[in-house]
Amino acid sequence: MIGAVLLSLAAAGVLLGIAQVAALRRHLSEPVREPGAFPFISILKPLCGIDDDPWGNLRSFTNLRYPAYEILLGVKDARDPAYAVAVQPAKR
Repeated sequence: MIGAVLLSLAAAGVLLGIAQVAALRRHLSEPVREPGAFPFISILKPLCGIDDDPWGNLRSFTNLRYPAYEILLGVKDARDPAYAVAVQPAKR
C-alpha cells in the first residue's frame, strides 16, 4: 500500500518535471522583444471619497514614463464624491 503511494508520488513528480522543462523550452524559444516595444496597458484606479488633492493625485497617473496606456477610473456609486471629480473634464 505505502509502496503504491510512493510510486504514484514519484510518477507525479516526474510528470511535473517534464511539464516544467517543456514550459521552459517554450519560453526560451519565444523571440526577445526589442527594448522599445512596450505592450499597451490599462491602469485601474478605484476611487472612494475625496482626499486633500484629488486632481493632483489623479494627474500623477498621467505623468508616467510609459508610451501606451489608458487610465480607467471606477467608483462604487455615482453618489460618491469622487464620481464628480472623475467625470469633470481635465484641467489644463
